[in-house]
Amino acid sequence: MSEEYILKALQEANKKIADLKEFNVPVILQTIEDYKKAGADQHFIEQQEAQLQKVYALIEELEAKKIRLFNRL
Repeated sequence: MSEEYILKALQEANKKIADLKEFNVPVILQTIEDYKKAGADQHFIEQQEAQLQKVYALIEELEAKKIRLFNRL
């Protein structure tokens, strides 16, 4: 794998991680808080909590990918 390709993949992974942390996570957390305040059905809260766990898992996968890519440099 060329160094240029690895650097580009690292940049893309960094951007995805930043987007997830800066946008997706806060939006989901706010939605959960809003649902709880509004007394929404527990099912809807659990759906958002499951979505949050998926986002956290994706962040972990991307962090691991970054490490693998960095080790190839």
